[in-house]
Amino acid sequence: MDNEQQTDVSTDASSGAAESSADISPDVTPNEASAPQVETEEAAAPPLVPETDDDLQGQENNPHVQAVKQLRGELRERDREFKPWKEVVSTIGDPTIAKDYYELMEALRTPIEGQPNEYTTRNFIEKLDSMSPGIANELFFDLVSYEIPDDKGRVDRMDRHMMRNWGLDPDRIEDYRNIDTIRASGAVTADDLSGIPERFHEAFRALSSAQRDDFLLQKDTNGNYSLASMEYLQDKSEALEARQWREQQAQSQQQAAEQQQQAFEAQLQTQIVEDITTKAQSIRDSILQKSLSQVTFSSDPIQDEIAKEGMLALIEQAVHSPFPYQKQAAVATLKKAGIELNGLAQEVNVLEQKRAEYLRYTAEKDVLRARPAEAAATIAEQRILTWMNDYALRLAKANGQRVAEAQSQQNGQLSAATARYVPSGTQAQNGSTNPYEQNPHPVGSQEYYAFNRKLDREYKITGASMFS
Repeated sequence: MDNEQQTDVSTDASSGAAESSADISPDVTPNEASAPQVETEEAAAPPLVPETDDDLQGQENNPHVQAVKQLRGELRERDREFKPWKEVVSTIGDPTIAKDYYELMEALRTPIEGQPNEYTTRNFIEKLDSMSPGIANELFFDLVSYEIPDDKGRVDRMDRHMMRNWGLDPDRIEDYRNIDTIRASGAVTADDLSGIPERFHEAFRALSSAQRDDFLLQKDTNGNYSLASMEYLQDKSEALEARQWREQQAQSQQQAAEQQQQAFEAQLQTQIVEDITTKAQSIRDSILQKSLSQVTFSSDPIQDEIAKEGMLALIEQAVHSPFPYQKQAAVATLKKAGIELNGLAQEVNVLEQKRAEYLRYTAEKDVLRARPAEAAATIAEQRILTWMNDYALRLAKANGQRVAEAQSQQNGQLSAATARYVPSGTQAQNGSTNPYEQNPHPVGSQEYYAFNRKLDREYKITGASMFS
């Protein structure tokens, strides 16, 4: 049995998981009323390589036995060698991710050439920032806020220790920040502006109180200023214009960045929806083409496909319907088939979340976080596929029983119609062809029932056809 399926289809539900039917696609036809028997209990798979070769005792003379023993020995040795890595694979998912982490940690302490016993973290930072752009900035802010003791045992943030080393008081950071932006609280009067060209008025107002007082002292008795004073104001005016231009540029760049980010988010959301839709369809196709291909409900391909897709739609509705009443109804229906959706909804959420993270990190060229997200999504997808396969086969079993019961009832109706069939309306005929058995339409279809009802009316038979 294919290991991917994790399901067995057999003709005897009580037989062991090791037994499976050779005929795994029973068709329900007018002459067959047996339901497809689907074994839904999963038995533990036997080990691929037996622990011993006891099963080969007494067969040593067979030409292939020695080769089998040798191969088993090699496989056991391989399993012993890789046993410590099993937890790594189950935790990380992709072994290449573990290799990248190892190489990253190796770069954490790189020896400095020509300086014995000296190390640098620069290679680590460069490699980390190449794998996850922007993370160097995050590391910097985490480092400066990290608390360590100084040589006197005083525990404080690293940035405050650095300021003390520079001869600055970390408690006066606001004073240092406002040194170049302090302005006078007094208003500039019209007398202050007299004699100053209008194009320099804004620059004069931007001066500090002390600077304005010094400048006003340069005015001569005629109310004019020297050339040097005008050049000073011109320099201040150009500096002010440059600062205003930079502020405008920064504002424009911020607006452009916001618009670019909005466009990126819109495009990313479209990609996420398309990706999740593709994944969901892939899971559906896998179940329809593998598990449910083992069971046939109708000889009509379209009706058979509708029945199978309806079962998958019922499971999906129970997991993801936005309407509570629909979800509750679907869950109740599944319980009638012995199905409990334990953990499936959570795995679906994990798949959607991790695929979304993978696409975002990939778009941002953040390999460090993209690959673990992809690995986690792959594990979730495999679990969903396993559960969905099992649930689909359980529903197939329940539906198969229902179809078989309906077919049995139909056969009974046909037998009754045969016994009651009177071609002339007055005389019973033995050995005549039963017209009900000549129904050319698939059992259970609307055309099938319409054909039978037509015969009922034609031969004046009441209640002979099913659902008449």
